Amino acid sequence: MCHPVALYIVCGACLGPIIPKYYYVSRENVEAEKANPGSQDRLASDEDAEKGHIYLWGQSVYIISQLLG
Repeated sequence: MCHPVALYIVCGACLGPIIPKYYYVSRENVEAEKANPGSQDRLASDEDAEKGHIYLWGQSVYIISQLLG
C-alpha cells in the first residue's frame, strides 16, 4: 500500500503532490513482506528531497496521467 507523499510544490499556488523516486519496505518488515507479498506498507524515498530536487520522470508521468484522466 503506497500513500501519496504529503509534500507540495508552492510557487504562488499548490501544484500537487511530489512523486518520490521509489517506495520501499522498511528493513524490519522485509521478512513479513517475503512471507506475504503486498502485506506491508511502503515508505516513500526521500532521496534528494532534502536538497529540493524532484524526480522529473515520475513527476512528469504523474502530471500526464492526471491530464489524461
